[in-house]
Amino acid sequence: MAKVVQLKDKDGLIYPSIIVKTIINNNGTAIQYSDGTMICYGSKSFTVTCNQAVGNVYYTPQVSLGDYPANFINTPILTLGGGAGSLNYIEHNYSGGTSLGYCWFFNPTSRASQTIRISYIAIGKWK
Repeated sequence: MAKVVQLKDKDGLIYPSIIVKTIINNNGTAIQYSDGTMICYGSKSFTVTCNQAVGNVYYTPQVSLGDYPANFINTPILTLGGGAGSLNYIEHNYSGGTSLGYCWFFNPTSRASQTIRISYIAIGKWK
């Protein structure tokens, strides 16, 4: 039996939308709704080297964040969070509806190896 959830449109009116499919794989979780909306979320861990200097800051090589658990038909709204200690997110480049894109991390000191964990949520359309 499909779950019925209530969503609000741009005018604040509530209408039902049915969850038609939930996809869980190594890339995270995707929930597809009957109105074409899809929400994807998950967490990913990376081990990086942070030793490329620019001024008084060190940054990592480009880090690929991988793919979404299911494809969007266009670039979704994406929120990223996470890091490790003082190693922080610095810049992100979108890659469209199939990939979370790439990012770089920075730190005030050089690090030979650091594990970082990124969590994400993306909202867009699957149909």
